[in-house]
Amino acid sequence: MAEIRAQYDALAQKNLEDLEKQWGRQITESTIEITQSSKDIDTARNTVVDLRRTVQTLEIDLESLRNQVPPKSPRHLQPHRVTKPWSVLG
Repeated sequence: MAEIRAQYDALAQKNLEDLEKQWGRQITESTIEITQSSKDIDTARNTVVDLRRTVQTLEIDLESLRNQVPPKSPRHLQPHRVTKPWSVLG
């Protein structure tokens, strides 16, 4: 009976060690994945911030260009006269 108990204890100890190794591997893999995902999120956030700055700069530039263009006079708002192509010939 003592021999069976010793075999049982040895098997239980081996299973515990195997389980601890497996958990260790899973924790390491998860930590690596979480770290990479966190870096990816930080990169994406920085990209969004940069794009927002670019949009703001472009909006300011656009407004500046709009202010440089003089307002159209009523003459420019009238439709253009289109001449008939055949009237030029004869």
